[in-house]
Amino acid sequence: MSFIAATVDRQLRALEADDDLPMGSEAPGGALSAADLAVLGLGPIADPSSTRGVIVAATLPCSFEKARALLVAQNQFELYPDLFTGYERSYSSNVAEVLASRDGEASWRSVYSVDVPVYGGYTTTLFGDGRTVYGGGISGLANDPVYLSRGYTKFPATGGYRLSQQYNVEVMIPRGPNEVFHFFAVWLDMQGIDDSFTFGEVLKRFRRIERRTAELCAAAAPAPRTAP
Repeated sequence: MSFIAATVDRQLRALEADDDLPMGSEAPGGALSAADLAVLGLGPIADPSSTRGVIVAATLPCSFEKARALLVAQNQFELYPDLFTGYERSYSSNVAEVLASRDGEASWRSVYSVDVPVYGGYTTTLFGDGRTVYGGGISGLANDPVYLSRGYTKFPATGGYRLSQQYNVEVMIPRGPNEVFHFFAVWLDMQGIDDSFTFGEVLKRFRRIERRTAELCAAAAPAPRTAP
């Protein structure tokens, strides 16, 4: 089992034991290895051992379908206006069809900008894909859906702030008609990530994203847009 898979498994076991998880923490073990990323087929890449991991996990007041749509939506800048200075997402598959079916993989490319006080911010390109699988949910029932998604960079960000590498993994599991367990982990090789202040700021940012997602779960607008 890769480190990424082991991290997800550890969090799911904690959820089963305690019925919930803290909003954010450091990923156990910290960095990734080249073996963890072999499944991505990226070829020669920078040494991922310089990354540091962040985990955000929570139970969202959302239907599984809406939570999944929020994750893959094209209008991210509209959904999260206070968290980015720019965001454009393009699909390389028909996401609407994938979400409506039991099979298939949705793929996208996101170019987004983040403002970092003092440093001036950065613009990066994140490649992502996700699929729904069945039978792996907390209840163990054959028809229980689980949504799995990953994201990764292929080249460093541009701008005044250094972001060399980023790797994400997300898991969503329904726990009821309007309750979804959401686990998000990101490993970053970025300026100051080993400093406690910078790490704390990164963690706060991802907590803000999770809180905003919870707000969107309860709101009718803006709605996630997944049409081609």
